[in-house]
Amino acid sequence: MNIKDFDFIDCHTLSGYHGDESDLVVPDGVRSIAELYLPENNRIKSFFVPASVNYIEHGAFMSCRCLEHFAVDSLNVRFFVKDDVLYNVLHMDKKGPHLDLVCYPCAKKEESFVVPGSVDCIGSFAFSDNICLKSVNIPDSVQFMESGCFNGCQSLSSVSIPRGVEQLEDLVFCGCENLVSVKLHENVRSVGYRTFYNCNSLEKIDLSSLNYISDCAFENCVSLREAVLPLKFVKDADRIFVNCPNLKVVVSTKCSSEKEIHEPVFKIEMLKKLDCRKNTRLKHGF
Repeated sequence: MNIKDFDFIDCHTLSGYHGDESDLVVPDGVRSIAELYLPENNRIKSFFVPASVNYIEHGAFMSCRCLEHFAVDSLNVRFFVKDDVLYNVLHMDKKGPHLDLVCYPCAKKEESFVVPGSVDCIGSFAFSDNICLKSVNIPDSVQFMESGCFNGCQSLSSVSIPRGVEQLEDLVFCGCENLVSVKLHENVRSVGYRTFYNCNSLEKIDLSSLNYISDCAFENCVSLREAVLPLKFVKDADRIFVNCPNLKVVVSTKCSSEKEIHEPVFKIEMLKKLDCRKNTRLKHGF
């Protein structure tokens, strides 16, 4: 493997590779790995991390579309691999290691995955563009689901957000075209920009626990039929649910009068009571 095939930001930070190896071995002495710039036709299937590496940027492997395996030098004290998945040891306590899931290989072929109970954080773009995963079990130990962590997982069909997560960052499920079911724990308080963008199969979601919903959070969710929404967000529905032509909003907050429902800036086609909630159907084009 020729050192001239590697690109560096400085003497110790790897930023790219333009060789033709499928089993990439990072040179010893590299201390950090930035987001890698690779040729579109790269064939990297395995990636070896030497003992010298102590930092890997989240999203570093987004261009490795053929990646199936990771390996880490046994002398590396920061990173390790289990079942081909790369982890970072955040810290240790009496319960053991607390982990950051750095990267689930894009071309890993399993249809299901159980995130270990020692994981605190699922890093940015960790599962990005894996097209085989249909289900992921996320334990209550997870506190952070960073931006784009399941971006482009086209086969993912259902997911439950655990009690430890309070914020879904931008683009978390962007482009998950077959995502039908999402269950948010009541501890979830905010949803970021385009978190569910182009989730074409999503049909129903309960957002009643939220304090903040970013613009375009559900843009192009064309199959979305029902969203349970706190009253304070109803006025912003035209920005939250861009191009959701089949949407029916169920307002979860108790209202003192129907006038409160009629205050939003968009027009309402229909108003009726649904159990203890108000039910409004929004016109196409709101």
